[in-house]
Amino acid sequence: MAVVKTNQCIIAFANVVEDFVHEEEFRVDLMRHAAEAPHGAMDFLFVSLLQHAQSADYHWFDLGMAPLSGVGSSPWSPREERMLKLMSSTWA
Repeated sequence: MAVVKTNQCIIAFANVVEDFVHEEEFRVDLMRHAAEAPHGAMDFLFVSLLQHAQSADYHWFDLGMAPLSGVGSSPWSPREERMLKLMSSTWA
């Protein structure tokens, strides 16, 4: 688990998943930030995770399905985004 704190309160986190098959791959799963988190908190978290993965000699960084989070959720989303939402829900 990777966390970002301010004043001893967790404002952002990401769940790091160990993969015993692809040992050179650093994998992140669930990630969230508090509504009151300062702008850039998640950027800071990801840069820190990337630096850690690099120093630990990982060769790959996997965000899983996170980049598709929220895609196609709006009724006004383009057809392509609605298809991605449908496909991502069947993969999860």
